Amino acid sequence: MQCFAVTLLLCLFSQAAWGETETPNILVLIIDDMGWSDISFNDPTFYSPHMDALRAEGINLERFYTAPSCTPTRSMFMTGRYNLRTGMQDNVVHATEPRGVPLSEMFLSDALHSNGYTTAAVGKWHLGMFAAEYTPLNRGFDYQYGFLTGGGDHLSHTSVSLDFTVRDEVGETFSYSGKNLLDQGEYSSDNERTVHTTQLFTNSTVGFIEQFEEDDDTPWFIYLSYGGIHTPNQIGNEEAISDTICKNIDDQVVEGLDDMSWSGRKTKCGMVVEIDDGVSSITTALKDNDEWDNTVMFIFSDNGGVVSEGSLNLPFRGGKGNYWEGGVRVPGFITGGFVSNMLSQKGLLPFSTTSMTHITDLHATILDVAKYSE
Repeated sequence: MQCFAVTLLLCLFSQAAWGETETPNILVLIIDDMGWSDISFNDPTFYSPHMDALRAEGINLERFYTAPSCTPTRSMFMTGRYNLRTGMQDNVVHATEPRGVPLSEMFLSDALHSNGYTTAAVGKWHLGMFAAEYTPLNRGFDYQYGFLTGGGDHLSHTSVSLDFTVRDEVGETFSYSGKNLLDQGEYSSDNERTVHTTQLFTNSTVGFIEQFEEDDDTPWFIYLSYGGIHTPNQIGNEEAISDTICKNIDDQVVEGLDDMSWSGRKTKCGMVVEIDDGVSSITTALKDNDEWDNTVMFIFSDNGGVVSEGSLNLPFRGGKGNYWEGGVRVPGFITGGFVSNMLSQKGLLPFSTTSMTHITDLHATILDVAKYSE
């Protein structure tokens, strides 16, 4: 079977292709600011064995493209539309900005919810937060846990706005800061704990999965957006570095990477280890709850990494914030028990594809997998 370009995923996952099977669960896992070489299947100096194994069981998207920054990518994923159509082509939504993805746009979560899915948003949002209407619980999600801003301290759980000037207050600047974790739209007691966001978001996802009884046929959609490996460069447990090959990362001289932070790279490696452990915990929960064979997982980054903070996008030029390949071509793959079963039924082995795939293609693919109809 040969598929090309944007038809690739729909060709493999079309309803006609897999017939009258049970509607699968859908788990989307985004790793924030993970560059092309920030995962071990693209750079063996990193350590992500669980994600490597899942990729080897599924479909690797060798030419997967996003926008060069957080909000624009997430907007295209949720709406399935290019940002020029929605007005979200500009940079990220900052904490004090009165804007978000237009309320006239139907989110993927809205569509799935209307199709019988129970929906959860865990982790980073960054699609609008200045009014309640723009936040997850009002955009198709039954459950929400995480922060609404673009990021924050992974251990103290605080976000800080950019400096801004009030109109007519010449020369005086202000900023806002505060705790950022919300649970069902309310202040979370986890703000008072120094547990890393990666662990908190993993725990929340596992807890959501475990609430479904083994005989519960209700399909679910989890949108899990880890705060790492976005700065600040922090890990929850030093063993993520000391007990893995991350400890071997040292300063190097690489032509064209004069602003590279090698100490930052060592910490980034540890952050990937902790996310990889989280993926392992989630996979185990799915198998223990007899949900693995009926789950499709999409794992990808939202944009290229920031070299000055320790990420690498080699062999591509550039990184987050620009349209060179290093900014928009990122790791991405599709896996899960449902995918393995589908490939087996078609007589196919897991594979990598060099067909170009865009973030909007995932939106259309998920709707088709979910048997969505307007």
